[in-house]
Amino acid sequence: MKRRLVFVLCLCIAAGQSIRAQTEGIVCLGDSLMAGWGAVVPDVPDETKSVPAYLQRQVNVPVYNAGIGGNTTTDALFRLTRDVILKRPSVVLVELGGNDILNRYDIETTFLNFQIILQNLADTGAKLYLVKFYNYGMMETLLSLVGAPGMYTRRITAQYDEMYANLARLYNVELIDSLWNGAWGVYMSDDIHANARGYEIMADNIFRAMRPFLESKGMIRYTR
Repeated sequence: MKRRLVFVLCLCIAAGQSIRAQTEGIVCLGDSLMAGWGAVVPDVPDETKSVPAYLQRQVNVPVYNAGIGGNTTTDALFRLTRDVILKRPSVVLVELGGNDILNRYDIETTFLNFQIILQNLADTGAKLYLVKFYNYGMMETLLSLVGAPGMYTRRITAQYDEMYANLARLYNVELIDSLWNGAWGVYMSDDIHANARGYEIMADNIFRAMRPFLESKGMIRYTR
């Protein structure tokens, strides 16, 4: 694994150094929560009812959905150049990590993958947002799915909180921790995915966090 990551890191560094942000597009790099999993039909992604689709309604630049259900941080790393860097976005949202837990990644591996992803995105000059995929209820549910006793939820949540805070500090990334606000436990298609209304609320939460930057760049869609 480490040898593959080093190889990918070299490829990403080369791409990041040669490609700078030249468009006004927004790329949403993520997993099933960006892909619109279960938005209308359970266990089926629907990009038309996804977070990027709802976000597109609020901005006047292209929003690209780079969410793939089941993706871990390793999966995202291996498609980073193709799905994000080559699109030359000026803004990138990164929402990953839930499948790392489901695939029993240790947090050190997840942290390393995030470091490589964020460093290479930072090298493009894009504005970066790191989206926490979880709240306490989400973390509790994910851990139960891999058989972890509930007594560990608080400790592991604290470890992830610390990891995200460190990533935000190290790479000057804005952290969005309000993803599930207003949606969790109400607008759900299953235990860990939202429905269409839930994804719309998520998009609103993300937009509120991004609004100051988007306004400063004239990227907000205003309706009469």
